[in-house]
Amino acid sequence: MNKYVLVTSFNEEGYKKYGRRMLDSMAKYWSEDIDIRVWYHDFDLTQESLPEADHISYHNLNDVPDLISFRERLNDYEPKNCGSTVIQSRLRTWTLTG
Repeated sequence: MNKYVLVTSFNEEGYKKYGRRMLDSMAKYWSEDIDIRVWYHDFDLTQESLPEADHISYHNLNDVPDLISFRERLNDYEPKNCGSTVIQSRLRTWTLTG
């Protein structure tokens, strides 16, 4: 196991906006001493042409039962004055701490 681990996550929109370029850059320029763990959700990233590198691994958040349960519990929760960014923030927080 490497000393450093970088974790990132995105949905299909994030992949299209920045994820694809980010993954290409990481595969090409980042040191193999850094493990890069890519988590995706709500689309099938495996259908994309992904860069292959020994230090990059891909994981589907929708395969994590605790995440599904977490999202179901908060499905109807909508804090005042926060809008749709709350859903993404909750997902990112869960990813970091779950």
